[in-house]
Amino acid sequence: MTVDLPDSVMRRFTTTRRERHLAWGGSAFAVIFLSLHPVNGGVIRAAWLAAMAALVFLSFVLWRRAWWLYAALALSLVLPAAVLALPGRPFSQASLRAAAVNELRSFEGTRYVWGGENRLGIDCSGLVRQALIRASLKEGVSSLNGNLVRLAFSLWWFDSSALALRDEYRGTTSVLFEAPSINAVPTDRLAPGDFAVTSDGIHVLAFLEDHRWIEADPGLGRVVVVDTPTSNPWFGVPIHLLRWRALAE
Repeated sequence: MTVDLPDSVMRRFTTTRRERHLAWGGSAFAVIFLSLHPVNGGVIRAAWLAAMAALVFLSFVLWRRAWWLYAALALSLVLPAAVLALPGRPFSQASLRAAAVNELRSFEGTRYVWGGENRLGIDCSGLVRQALIRASLKEGVSSLNGNLVRLAFSLWWFDSSALALRDEYRGTTSVLFEAPSINAVPTDRLAPGDFAVTSDGIHVLAFLEDHRWIEADPGLGRVVVVDTPTSNPWFGVPIHLLRWRALAE
């Protein structure tokens, strides 16, 4: 049995080609905007996925007979899945640590944005997370090591604040020791890429080498490299020293 809807109702669900093009353009703009947006929390990720789904659907509506569309969609789905499904094997912690430190340094001068996680804006926890995410992804793809690719995806998907990092969220970090301040830390007990979280769980600072640290400083409004000892107030408060488990020998 079929049901014929009144013309007035059908017209509400009928769109012109121009309207469909406008909807496609809006979805494409949303995908690009959300991809470039510094803040990448759960709501932003969900909005990005929704915009991407709308973009794919509208692409099929507009160009359903275009073979290139099916090829592009297949490639966009199969390639990430293939990378995530790469076989895993042990990796060099030393190589990954060096790559993570290089990523930390590359953010120097980036403006501070609370919740930010890219080069358009980043915060203190985003800095240490993105350094390991980018290092793991690059090392994983270049060496075809699925363990590193999946590590990067997991760190990206499960966002973690300074407090969560201090509390060893999801077992990704481990506490090394506590200290009255960074100025008082014996750096011979640290390795490049280790980091400090203030004991109140508000701020994160990463160790580079010798007496040099890097942080996304909310007061200065950018990522800075600081030599200790220093009068910077973040370096004079009680801290927890931590290490990424992926970087533990």
